Amino acid sequence: MTRMRSKRGTLRALAARAAALCTIVLSCTTVFAETPSSVGHRPNTLILCIDTLRADALGPYGGGPTPHLDRFADNAVVFQQAASVASWTKPSVPSILTGLYPFQHGVLESRSDSVDVLDGSVKTVAETVRDSGWRTAAFVNNEHLERRYSGLERGFERYVERAGTPPEIVARFFAWLEAPDERPFFAYLHFLDPHQPYNPPDFIPGREPGVAERARIGWSAMYGWHWWLAREAARWQRVLLDTKMVDTLRGLYAAEVYAVDSVVGGLMERLNARGLLDRTLVIVTSDHGEGFLEHGKLDHGYGPYAELIEIPMIVRAPGAARTTGNVAAPVQLTDIAPTVYDALKLPADARLPGVSMLDIAEEPAKWQDRDVVTQEQHGRTINLSLRRGGLVYHRSDLARPADDRRPGRMPTRLESGVRLQIEGLFNGSLVYAADVERLPAGDTDRELSGPLESWDGSSGRILGIDFTLTKTADVTDEGGEEAPRAAIAAGDWIRVDFVDGDDTHVDRLQHLGSEPAPEVEIEGLLEEFEAREGIARLHVAGIDVVVASRARWRGWDDENLQELDAARGAPIQRVEALFDLDADPTEQHNLAAARPDDLQRLSQRLDAFLARADGRAPDSGSRRALDEETRRRLQTLGYVE
Repeated sequence: MTRMRSKRGTLRALAARAAALCTIVLSCTTVFAETPSSVGHRPNTLILCIDTLRADALGPYGGGPTPHLDRFADNAVVFQQAASVASWTKPSVPSILTGLYPFQHGVLESRSDSVDVLDGSVKTVAETVRDSGWRTAAFVNNEHLERRYSGLERGFERYVERAGTPPEIVARFFAWLEAPDERPFFAYLHFLDPHQPYNPPDFIPGREPGVAERARIGWSAMYGWHWWLAREAARWQRVLLDTKMVDTLRGLYAAEVYAVDSVVGGLMERLNARGLLDRTLVIVTSDHGEGFLEHGKLDHGYGPYAELIEIPMIVRAPGAARTTGNVAAPVQLTDIAPTVYDALKLPADARLPGVSMLDIAEEPAKWQDRDVVTQEQHGRTINLSLRRGGLVYHRSDLARPADDRRPGRMPTRLESGVRLQIEGLFNGSLVYAADVERLPAGDTDRELSGPLESWDGSSGRILGIDFTLTKTADVTDEGGEEAPRAAIAAGDWIRVDFVDGDDTHVDRLQHLGSEPAPEVEIEGLLEEFEAREGIARLHVAGIDVVVASRARWRGWDDENLQELDAARGAPIQRVEALFDLDADPTEQHNLAAARPDDLQRLSQRLDAFLARADGRAPDSGSRRALDEETRRRLQTLGYVE
């Protein structure tokens, strides 16, 4: 996440000057509202976690449009330097609900056969609050949060998993809230949107996609196996995603944020109409951000970079006197639990590493130089980071070399003239292959299916190739019935069979419909083959095709397929990086070699922090085996293979 970058240095400079003058300078004001209903009542708590939400997607952090959250933030504290504890959901949400770092609560990983769950010895905020007299409920929608695969249901009297879309979650919350019960409430709502796949219910007014973009949207909405392929393309070969495709992804993501913003607005209005908003501690945050090639990668979970770690943290305290405005002091997800205990006047465990954000808002200069730490583990690979002042230190202990590719197999060599059938994803000028099948030798004609880029009734362009229908060409629909040419439009998906030996003329065109098809298909003779570092590049039927290690190769004997995982079992390799956030807010320029003293200083601080945390070993948490249905759903979200 790359929030309000132009303001980061200014805010830090103001805080530093304030400290030097021994004056507490707050960017906050205190608003006094007449809320007699709050007198004599124990406050409620509502934690709203919007999955995959970068801070810079919201208006208060320089993004938007998010008019509803903008209005909510006007009467709340906006922490401009808020961080997650990890770059994905599995380790970060337990930190919200326990106040502990990942290596302390032990929930770190998902594997293809099992997942980590919260150990019974770790107490949750919900347990403490429930035992103190609050009624508790959680409404969540993320497979990682299901009770048997998380252990996070403890302390919640009502825990609803697979709770639906954001509007459905809000409806379930109010149905629970309106049941007769005199106790104050503690509720946790977890919206899955705007997590991939990006399927917004509507687009931002004035930003509706055009015809060409709609074809790309068919690609970008991929999920499951297709999303794995798309993400692999970006992670290992960033050139595979052109600028237009990335802009489309960003636009879909922004549209999902816009839709969620409207739901949040309705939620706050309903609380206010019931006289509950001023009696409730409301915390709006996220578990992590989302990447759009800032570091050559899509999605999240790939490291402690700004686009994944920097999240929104908007806190509206209960009561008549409320601190509001922007605060530059850093906060983290581990600060949510102490904030809840502070607002509800409950004793907090002294071993919790966080600080009440209500205290930080009152004296931001006091907390300006806090250490912000992230921790995550993927198999034998451990990623850590420490942010302090204007610097961030990254440390990765890699179980395999950093430039290694995922395990896979591909042919040792391919001769031109081999007939192939390829299925995959369309990305402007390239096809990213999901499946490559070797066909028996025979005909030499070409067959293509994909999005129609242009069309005038007799000629058009598909997958970057111009074509003209022959005079006798058949035009049919998906069912094989004759189709009128006038019904075909740019952006539709079609299948064309080229005349044998002719690169441009088509003797059969099949109209597949106006909705995006799941994948393109190419059938034709191989013209060129190149393979290196686990990536193959093919030229088939005039189309450039890229095949990464996850693709399936069919029609070859095993002895003709080479293993791509030669680095399996390689020793751990440590990689370190140092970034100056004021000069380089998107973390592009590694200063590890240029500033060894700063690198060593922050490395030592991280070691000292880990020693103080006294957490359990990373692999000592509880685990539960995955059933096949859940494994498939986690595959859909890109979490497991």
